Amino acid sequence: MLGIVGAQLGFTALVSSIMAQPGLVHGIALNSSLAWLFIVFLLGLGATVASLATESLIWLGAFTVAQSWIVGMVVMQYVDAGLGNLIGQALAKPSPSPRQMLLVLSAYVLNSKDNFNFLGTSWARGF
Repeated sequence: MLGIVGAQLGFTALVSSIMAQPGLVHGIALNSSLAWLFIVFLLGLGATVASLATESLIWLGAFTVAQSWIVGMVVMQYVDAGLGNLIGQALAKPSPSPRQMLLVLSAYVLNSKDNFNFLGTSWARGF
């Protein structure tokens, strides 16, 4: 399951980066109308319904392609406006702070009663 999600995210990142770079795909996406974007959205929605009904990975792939195109269009608009650095900031912002990670890991250790002595002080260097 996580492999599928990872593949979807990787494909979306690949399509977005290709669309942000000047070239053939960028030109096609830049010159397409909003009607085309709406059609892609509807195809993605239809692929979602078909994927849920049939549990087929082909429909899930079609959904991923449609959503990747839409995310790529948004990324392309930001890059063309000179705001490409905001994409990197948006990806980095939701990451938890070291203090939050320490609290979550401490809560896990206290609840699971597992012995993590083998880590020694190496975990502290990671923070």
